[in-house]
Amino acid sequence: MTNKLSVGYFVNWGIYDRKFPPSALQVDTLTHILYAFANISPDGSVILSDKWADIEIHYPDDSWDEDQSSNLYGCFKQLYLLKKANRHLKVLLSIGGWSYSPALHPIVVDPHKRATFVETAVTLLEDLGLDGLDVDYEYPQDDEQAQGYVALLCELRLALDAHAQKKGTDYHFALTLFPSGKDYAGSWDSVAGHHSILESGSYDYRALPLPGAVTQIDSDRMPCWSYDPDTKEMITYDNEETAAAKGQWIQDQGLGGAMFWELSGDKCPSQPDRSEMECGPGKDAAPGPSLVQVVADAMGGIFKGTGEESEGWNWL
Repeated sequence: MTNKLSVGYFVNWGIYDRKFPPSALQVDTLTHILYAFANISPDGSVILSDKWADIEIHYPDDSWDEDQSSNLYGCFKQLYLLKKANRHLKVLLSIGGWSYSPALHPIVVDPHKRATFVETAVTLLEDLGLDGLDVDYEYPQDDEQAQGYVALLCELRLALDAHAQKKGTDYHFALTLFPSGKDYAGSWDSVAGHHSILESGSYDYRALPLPGAVTQIDSDRMPCWSYDPDTKEMITYDNEETAAAKGQWIQDQGLGGAMFWELSGDKCPSQPDRSEMECGPGKDAAPGPSLVQVVADAMGGIFKGTGEESEGWNWL
């Protein structure tokens, strides 16, 4: 039985222009979904960043006859339904991210605000029926903030353990830290380089290579890029070959698995057009496999549970 994890970010703003609701997720290729992002109030409280998308929007089959004040709707209900149908799947709330991380600077250095952060984060986890928390702090600016970040994670871990004890011996809530291999090159460089995947204007993998571009692979360092000589546009990204090499490297190094930012950018061979998603120049889907699936296969498969899962319990 393989034990590799396949972790991907689902972004709540993806339901708008991108038209990527939770139902579009290829959950058979994933073990964990990180829901991005929760925000942080000045007092340290962890809050939902878009309540309409997160807990209010009604999707098909959602009833309007129920008590709207006490029932959960929105993306979190849809993810709960996915978990119910796929007992191996876990959903975690990711807090921070690039846009909201500056709010963490004064929080992590203040013990009282850290305590508020911990208490409200655990409350959200309980209220939304989640399996854990992901703290995406980009980035501590000095030693004091770095030490405060460590203190926050320690305090949050203790609170999650205490919360799990209230649930019973079979419960464990995850607090995740995923090393992120990105931004090795970007707009700050004078020479084009690989791995500027989060730069403004970057393309989704699902749209690459662009028409007219020729794809090449550096066999020494294993990046892939496409280049259009007419537009003089170079785009560096992972394709099927480089993704498979990374998956094999994960297997060879005995690592726990892979993480992907973010899932609406992947290709979906079962729905190659996905006509409901945004389209246009640089957005139209190009043929090819799902990178998440390619990496999962190269890692030797992903962990789908112990076979003992039930309606009331599943693995973490």
